[in-house]
Amino acid sequence: MPVVAISELDFAAFQSLAYDAAGISLPANKREMLVTRLARRLQALGLPGYRAYYQLLMSGDPTGDEREHFINCITTNKTDFFREPHHFDFLREHLIPELRARVASGAPRRLRIWSAACSTGEEPYSIAMVAHRELARDGYEIEIVASDIDTAVLARAHDGHYANARIAEIPPEHRLRYLERTGDDWRIRDELRSIVQFHQINLIHDRFPFQGAFDAIFIRNVIIYFDRPSQGALFRRLRSYLADTSYLFLGHSESLLHISDAFMTAGRTTYRPRAARRRATTIKRIATQAIKLPPSGSLASEHTVRIDVVVGPGVSACMFDPAAKVGGMVELQAGGDDEPGRSLEQLIAQLVAQGASRGALRAKLVGGGAATPDDRDLAARSVDLAEAFLQRAGIPVAAKRVGGPSRLEVQFFTDSGRLLLRTYEPVTSGGLT
Repeated sequence: MPVVAISELDFAAFQSLAYDAAGISLPANKREMLVTRLARRLQALGLPGYRAYYQLLMSGDPTGDEREHFINCITTNKTDFFREPHHFDFLREHLIPELRARVASGAPRRLRIWSAACSTGEEPYSIAMVAHRELARDGYEIEIVASDIDTAVLARAHDGHYANARIAEIPPEHRLRYLERTGDDWRIRDELRSIVQFHQINLIHDRFPFQGAFDAIFIRNVIIYFDRPSQGALFRRLRSYLADTSYLFLGHSESLLHISDAFMTAGRTTYRPRAARRRATTIKRIATQAIKLPPSGSLASEHTVRIDVVVGPGVSACMFDPAAKVGGMVELQAGGDDEPGRSLEQLIAQLVAQGASRGALRAKLVGGGAATPDDRDLAARSVDLAEAFLQRAGIPVAAKRVGGPSRLEVQFFTDSGRLLLRTYEPVTSGGLT
């Protein structure tokens, strides 16, 4: 059957239906895709054109079965095992060690991750392989929730069968442990399938059938289908399903810039929720050994100490390993006598020598406050330098508070990475003790 042309009016009608039914935005450059995919439904139903198909969807589909076919047609389901492998490295090298550290402090032995656009299952099964290999032997409860709006791909994911070409990216040790031959194909073993739950979920319109927080949500290569208001609303909902210690993973071409300020960068297309802002006019004194940071110096400690400093227009980089509970601070300032990059590497070396893992280190940047034009220029260059050095060193920036007209009074707790900040008031404040 030849592909039937679609009028502007009919295309606009399908655009509206796609948005109302699934929150999916179909821009003009998706017109050819829509025509090609819906042509199959016209042929299957013996309909003469798109107007007839639209009328069927609106008034001749009492069970909603055809509307389900329509939604399946307009969604794209490209996926692979271990796609964007840096996310699975992050899961193994950061998230799971942090979970183990919380368990050592009394948290339950449980890992809970949501693959929010699972397609044919490669993503949730990849997550499950990493989690099971790392945690199952230690008695952890592992729950992988997988969802998609497309019922056809969900059925294939639940079935867990994959052609030989589809499993090429699975590491050999995982392939041997978690897959079995079934004729010419491969099937996910029941041991792994038992920890993955599949749900049909419309991310924009449905009520999520979950309670409690996830340790991570993978929502990769999805938000490109939604308009900006729908994206903002979605991430407000997702934030409520994440603890402050959880992570959010996006696709390689996606970003939360101008979409949501509820998250902060934790790595490459990896985000962590921002803690709820708490109003405070004073810094609470906590019974911890306090040490002042030497001028233009650095300090690292494997013990629980509080580092105090007044910073600005330079920048202080606070680094810590949350699992080893080792942390330290260094001042970085453009145009200083010392090379800022050398100071940063010296602090990293000190932290590693005291038990930190370089791959687990995270950083928080504070400072860059300045009142005069000259100081503001210095502050901006100091912030840029600090971010460039940390990126070069491979240290993700978990949070930053930089800029503004004032210096900051800072307390940094080396064991947890916690920061307490207030505006520095040299006349009326007695300073930190």
